[in-house]
Amino acid sequence: MGIRASRNFGALKIHAEETIASRSCVEMIVHCSHLDNKDLFSKSDPFLRISRIVETGGSVLIFKTEVVNNNLNPIWKPLCLSVQQFGSKDNPLIIECFDFNSSGNHVLIGKLHKSVADLEKLHKERSGANLTLPSSHCGHDKVLKGQLFVDQFCEKQ
Repeated sequence: MGIRASRNFGALKIHAEETIASRSCVEMIVHCSHLDNKDLFSKSDPFLRISRIVETGGSVLIFKTEVVNNNLNPIWKPLCLSVQQFGSKDNPLIIECFDFNSSGNHVLIGKLHKSVADLEKLHKERSGANLTLPSSHCGHDKVLKGQLFVDQFCEKQ
């Protein structure tokens, strides 16, 4: 019986937070307009990833939409976020729009930081929020022409 060599199989990171016991959720229909095209021979295939910013400063994915093929003005199916997922209406969320690639190397089209309360306000005001891209030149985000709109917003049990 030989000595077993220890091997590093990686690390597992677990994040836990206390949540509010609530059966409430927010249902929204969102769309984007004038997205930048990231494909060469066709239009981008956009999808959204919504993440919640956590106490440590990192983020946790809470929702991902379906991919809308070949469309720079996509409308996604209704999405439902529970209070357990987003915490409080004032908690900051990161909403990222990606161009889907079957290789798994999705390309960031743009992103924005909004809370659920901010999204509700966009709906009430019938206004859009500009997507941004991190800029390597000037140290601040580049504001894009593409916008996110909230067409429907309702709170449900």
